[in-house]
Formats: sequence, structure tokens, C-alpha cells
Amino acid sequence: MTFGTFDGVHRNHQALLNGLVMSAEAADAPSVAIVFRPRPSDTRGFGEPKPYVTAEDETVSLIRGLGVRHVGVLRFDEALANLRAGSFLRRLMARVPFAELRLDSKASVGSGPEGSLGSVRRIGERLGFKLVIVEAPISRLTTDNLLDYFDERSLSQVTDSLARRYRLPGFVLDRFRPDVGGLASFLVITPKLLVVPRDGPYAALLRIPSKSQANSRRRGPLHAPALIEITTSRYGSAGLPTVVAVVRQGTRCLGRFVSIEFVESVSQSMRETWERATELLTEETPFEGIGESNRSDPDVGHEPKQPRHRPSRP
Repeated sequence: MTFGTFDGVHRNHQALLNGLVMSAEAADAPSVAIVFRPRPSDTRGFGEPKPYVTAEDETVSLIRGLGVRHVGVLRFDEALANLRAGSFLRRLMARVPFAELRLDSKASVGSGPEGSLGSVRRIGERLGFKLVIVEAPISRLTTDNLLDYFDERSLSQVTDSLARRYRLPGFVLDRFRPDVGGLASFLVITPKLLVVPRDGPYAALLRIPSKSQANSRRRGPLHAPALIEITTSRYGSAGLPTVVAVVRQGTRCLGRFVSIEFVESVSQSMRETWERATELLTEETPFEGIGESNRSDPDVGHEPKQPRHRPSRP
């Protein structure tokens, strides 16, 4: 058993979860992870709420992709925030009995001093579970550090920290400006709670998930090279970000749910940036990471053929 926010499911999270899976397999027992939403710090009012790196469903999917058998989401409300460690762990044991609890070395449980790991170990001795404290392999990697990398437009650091490229879901709403030079620009609406990289242009892949492909016989999502332009992406009084996807004319993405996979930040003019983006995305090799969201996809930038209409028999 383990629990936490697991926002981003970054490499330190992956190390803890991989250890959980191996320990469960060695004991011939199921592995269980509980995801807290919202963050405990947000519920307790510790500072301004921060954007998430991964949405709730993506967090669960990534954890399952690491081999964790059971993943649940626990609503972290004020009542839960006010529970002391002993009360929380007893309730948890009553619902999901576990023999081992694996936690990060910087974790705390419940409110008050009872939540220290030393106290949790003693509570475990009374309740019948063993506490395993896991040291993070990358000491400086935290979700706060990860958000700093987004602010610095350091996508290489983001990719390295996640062991995969960052993907931002969105909905292609409307054309943003008239087509110019064979390029079309579309406004993309992104979820308010998810982090958006700092203002500027980015080379990216625009992916259309399989479930958005009506009447398609082709497996796997479509993807096309894109230049992503972001403005006003700071949070608070600055307002919501404007995200524009620049793609080749003829790439049919209007009215589609998409996933923006960020590859690299760029700083040239629009035409130079587009040429650099297509160069990067044409020459790239498939990125090896965790979870289904990192599999390479065929047929760049093409729509599936519609199946032929077969008249019904009288």
C-alpha cells in the first residue's frame, strides 16, 4: 500500500511505485495506491493552489501503467485533513487491509505531530503493518521543481523528470487567424487546473486520441507536427492562457479533442520556428517512457479513411 498526490508521476514517484509492485509480487499480494485529490496542502490552505502536471485520470492511468493492480482516488476534504494519523490509518486498514505501507522519506500522515514517520512506524506496530521508508533517488526532484522547469521553458528538464514528454489535453475550438503560407492556426482550449508552459513558441506533436476518431478502422492515435504559441500563460490576475496550434493546411483538427505533446522550446521567427519544429519531429526516434501515452503512432498528419457505406438489405 502507498498513498499520496503523485502529481506528474515523476521519476521519484515511479521509483516508489516500482518498489511497491516488486514487493507485492514477492509476497504474492495485490499492490494498492491511493491518489489524493485535491492536494492536502490546497485543502489546508497552505499558500496559493498550484496547477497540476497530470489530470486525475491521467495520474491513475500512469500508475496503472507501472503495474500497480489497484488504484483509487480519495477526496481530500477538510474532514480528512483534520484526522490524525492513527485515526486515518485505522480507517484505511478497515477498508483496505494491508501488511506493508511504503512512503517517501519526506512524507507525513494526518494532522499534528502524530503524522511523523516515526509515529507512523509505531502505529503500524499496533495495527499490524510494516512501514517501509523510501528515499527518493533524485533528491532535488519535487513537483515544485517541476513547475519551475515549466516556468523556465526548460522542456528537456521536464522530459527528464517525467521520463516522458509532457502532454497537455485540449479542445480545438476555432481558427485563430487567416491561413498564411500554407499554415493554419487554431485556438486550443486547455483545462484550467493543468500547468501550461511559459509564454513562447514550442515544437510539439498534436495528437488525436483513438476514441475521437469516429468510424475509424485504424488503431492508435493520429499525430501531426505543430508549432504551439502560448501567451498570457501566467496564473492569477494575468488570466487564462491563450494556446494556438499552428499546423499545415489540410490537417483536420477543428472540433477535436487533442493532446499536445511538447518536444522543445524554440525562439526563432514563426517561419524559422515551423521549419525547426518539422525538422525535429521528422528526424526524431520514438521516445521511450512509461505508460500507454508514450507509444509511437503511425501515419503522421493524415485522417483515417471513412468506411464505405453499405446499403441495408430490404
